[in-house]
Amino acid sequence: MKKAAERVISTLNYADHFAAIEFNSIANRVGARRGTPLQKATTLNKESVINEIKNLNSGGETNFRSGFEIAFDVLKYSEATEKSSNCHQAILFLTDGVMSDDKNSFLGYFDGEYSRLKSKGKPPVLFTYSFGQLADAEVPKNLACKYNGLWADIEDGGNLAETMGAYYKYFALGLSANVDSKFVSWVEPYEFAEGTGYGTTGKRSILLVVLLLV
Repeated sequence: MKKAAERVISTLNYADHFAAIEFNSIANRVGARRGTPLQKATTLNKESVINEIKNLNSGGETNFRSGFEIAFDVLKYSEATEKSSNCHQAILFLTDGVMSDDKNSFLGYFDGEYSRLKSKGKPPVLFTYSFGQLADAEVPKNLACKYNGLWADIEDGGNLAETMGAYYKYFALGLSANVDSKFVSWVEPYEFAEGTGYGTTGKRSILLVVLLLV
């Protein structure tokens, strides 16, 4: 699961903004303080977060709400401070356990927060992943179906990193109906493989929140 989170973060560049959240019985931001907006996806920020993810310890229950509370708070803080890519928004939610909090209470909370974002014209695309035989499939699948997202059920031994890392294809293939779909940002300059010099290319920028059960 850590490898999957690392793969997702590695797909971002400095035009993007992101937050990583780990949750079990409680939830915490990874690589940043709670109550702060999204981080710019610079090489330094990505490496810092990835290193912290590698050192996370597993244990505890599977409290979905604790993770989403921080996720929605991050989006609120970023909106208030205008620290975001102002383009595509996505939440990637990964679990390999069964939700331990009250389902009805959680779904009511989620609906309220998502509806608030939708009313502002900025609902995030929701990608949910159930990993392994013991993972909760019902709630992640229902969330994706109800809120026009995508759900994947990955069996034990499946390539979770590849599955999660492919989220960007949703935007690259034009599957998002966002009104800003024509917006293009530019990636960090890089050296061409042929050794002929440096250059840059255009891409659609992404605001990404990754929730990881540990």
